[in-house]
Amino acid sequence: KVTSVKIQLTSLNGDADLYSTRRGPYFIENRAEKGSNLAYYLPDTIHYTKKEDGYLNATYHTSVYGHTVSTFTLVDTTYSYSVIQSAIQLHASIPQTGTLSRSEKSALYRFEVSMEDNALEEIKIALTPIRGQFRLFVNVNAIPDVNNHSWALNLHERELRILPTEPKFQKKGVYYVLVTNNNDDSETENTFILKYATGSLYKMSIVEGVPELGDITKYEKAYYQHYMGYPDGLLKISVTPISGDPDIYISIDPSNEYPSRKVHDYMSASIG
Repeated sequence: KVTSVKIQLTSLNGDADLYSTRRGPYFIENRAEKGSNLAYYLPDTIHYTKKEDGYLNATYHTSVYGHTVSTFTLVDTTYSYSVIQSAIQLHASIPQTGTLSRSEKSALYRFEVSMEDNALEEIKIALTPIRGQFRLFVNVNAIPDVNNHSWALNLHERELRILPTEPKFQKKGVYYVLVTNNNDDSETENTFILKYATGSLYKMSIVEGVPELGDITKYEKAYYQHYMGYPDGLLKISVTPISGDPDIYISIDPSNEYPSRKVHDYMSASIG
């Protein structure tokens, strides 16, 4: 039995707003039933609850309005007494912002992999808290929970790597990811960013305005991508060493997706 519907817009870059109505396809903001116009990296979220008017069995007309050139993800989910009824699909390297209110205990996600024996690759799952604290649990071909899972991230851990050499690794199957809310005393929505990728040359998309925490070993490389939606805008990319001495190399050439020390358009290689 569905008790609430949530529609969420995540701007990967730029600034887009979200509007929705059940009364007809009215996409003009002043005629929408509900709207959300938070700035930049904060997700725009619209809630419909059965307690409001008992009217959830409807067609939900949704409009995205761009204040600037924007790229975004849009997802709707249904809940039954704060329990999500379906898994949200993750796309490789694309960040998905999640929000959990005090009454929402968890959010469920899924992604599918299909690898050949001669091309097995590691799977990387990254969880970045924006506000609040969360835990993460993973299973293959089964929905995980706190007591039944194959992999987990505890509080303050940000990245999970699943290697092909691990006994529970599956080259073909559906990986389910459960993010649980560890903020019982919070009066506001808690926010996180979840993403996954496979392989050694994966590129994680960067969310504008949100720091990306990473770690690499000596001589290792990590790749990221960012879509620039402002043709005349100024883009600043910085790397802040917490330890060690990482350098940054940038390519704006579509034919060079993996910049190197030898082939790049911009660089910063200061010491420290």
